[in-house]
Amino acid sequence: PFMTPYVVAGLLEGRTAGSSVRQDVIDRGAAWLRAELQKGNANPDQRAYMVYALSLGGPVDKAFLDGLWNDQAKMTNYGLALYGLALHLSKDARAPQVAASLESAVKDSALEAWWPANRDNLLDFTADATPEATAFAMKLLTAIHPDSPLLPKAAAWLVNNRNGGYYWNTTKQTAMVIFGITDYLKISRELSPSFNYTVTVNGQQVAAKRFTQADALAPAPASVRIPSEQLKDGKMDIRVTKTGQGRLYWSARAEYFSTEDRISRTGDTSFSLEREYFRVTPVRQGEKIVHRLDSFNGNAVPGEVLAVHLKLQSAGLRYLIIEDPIPAGAEFIERDDLYDLSEKPKWWGYWYTRREFHDDRAALFQTYPSTGVSEFTYLIKIVNPGRFRVSPATAQPMYQPELITTTESRTMEVR
Repeated sequence: PFMTPYVVAGLLEGRTAGSSVRQDVIDRGAAWLRAELQKGNANPDQRAYMVYALSLGGPVDKAFLDGLWNDQAKMTNYGLALYGLALHLSKDARAPQVAASLESAVKDSALEAWWPANRDNLLDFTADATPEATAFAMKLLTAIHPDSPLLPKAAAWLVNNRNGGYYWNTTKQTAMVIFGITDYLKISRELSPSFNYTVTVNGQQVAAKRFTQADALAPAPASVRIPSEQLKDGKMDIRVTKTGQGRLYWSARAEYFSTEDRISRTGDTSFSLEREYFRVTPVRQGEKIVHRLDSFNGNAVPGEVLAVHLKLQSAGLRYLIIEDPIPAGAEFIERDDLYDLSEKPKWWGYWYTRREFHDDRAALFQTYPSTGVSEFTYLIKIVNPGRFRVSPATAQPMYQPELITTTESRTMEVR
């Protein structure tokens, strides 16, 4: 119920693109699809995909389209998008109604839009099919509402949610996403821009450039950096203007530091970060040495080992990076798995996607969204005496720079 419409759709697309395809193979595949649709055994998403595959070869029997109309509530966003495309290709007047249903089902933020699908009903197993659902929703809206403001936001979500960096979860998902967004690329002319843009800050022009196809395919975006001495206090007025054909994406970011003695933690209850330290104390247990976690009051001596515990509340956020500066005069203990604890707290473990120790900070990465609280730990050894200011730890989604949360800063004295 998945592979046959997948192949039939692929052969029909290939034929449209000019490839030589055997008609008898398409005919036999289409005959099987019609027989399965008459049986009605497949789930609604699978049947929507079958009807979509048939519609690529021409208008579909109205009975098949009608048979799915009352099953829309049982479809995922993915199935709904496929059904809407089948109606559109069959020139059925109900296609805009399905498109409107998808528009009302969207999840969006100021920068992104996506259509959740927590189950891949085409393959009949539980998996995150949101990228595919979003791409095919884009394909339908491109055909029905090409001026929809959701389209550029959905494109941004797809680009920002490539699990492998350059690709999505699987080869199937990557192929489906690329196929789903090609129609949008045609109407947006994103790969062949021809426009000029200017950037002004507080009324003063700081950049002006012509953007061409070479720039669209460049490995890095154009950037403008404004030194702080050129900025005024208070509200900033940033204006980006464009003349010509194509789409311009832009973002602004401010980096700063504070000279206050105490920096309060930022964030709210839905996205917040806490940090605490524990003294790792060696104790004898029979014939071996184990370690105990004791409270830490901010005073240490050289040679002591400290455990750092980070607690992150971040329900639903993906691609998180948590950066935690360590005190000057401290070093990381990379083989923290060699420390045997007499009593392990529930947060002691390795729940990150990746962990990196840099000279001055720990960086922890979490790819997939948490259902609520994520907790991380690592060990440091105190080496040098002195009084040290420990900067706040920070957490933010890598592709949503407008969201950030921090801990408090603290002072540590080593004698």
